[in-house]
Amino acid sequence: MPRGGVEVDLDLSGLVRLLDRTDDALGEAAQGAAKGIAKQWQQESRDHAPVDKGFLRRQISQKLDRGTGSNVSIEMSSNTYRKDFNYSYYQHEVKKRKYLDTTAEENREAWRNQIRSRLIVAAKKEGW
Repeated sequence: MPRGGVEVDLDLSGLVRLLDRTDDALGEAAQGAAKGIAKQWQQESRDHAPVDKGFLRRQISQKLDRGTGSNVSIEMSSNTYRKDFNYSYYQHEVKKRKYLDTTAEENREAWRNQIRSRLIVAAKKEGW
C-alpha cells in the first residue's frame, strides 16, 4: 500500500446471505405465481373451448416445469383423439378456434403483474 493510503476492509457476508435467501424466496414466489396462472389458464381455456360433447374441454391439461431458482415454465395442451382423428388439432388449427391462445392473450398483462407483485412482496420480506 502506498504511503499515506487508506485501507478499507468490507465484510460482505451479510449481503451474500441476503442474496442467497432472496434467490430462494424469489424462486418460491415465481413458482407459486406460475401454479396459480396454470390453473387459471386451464380453467379459462376450458371455458373458451368449443363444446360438442365436452370431451375436448376435459382433455386440456397443464404442465408446470419448475426449473432452478425462479425459472418456471407453463405448458398448456389439448389432445383429443377419436378414431385416429385429432379433434383438438382440427378445432385449433383448421377451424381457428384458438381457445388456448385466446386465454393467454387475454390474461398476459394481468399474469405479468401478478408475477411482478409476488416477486416484489417476496423481495421485501427478505429485506429489500
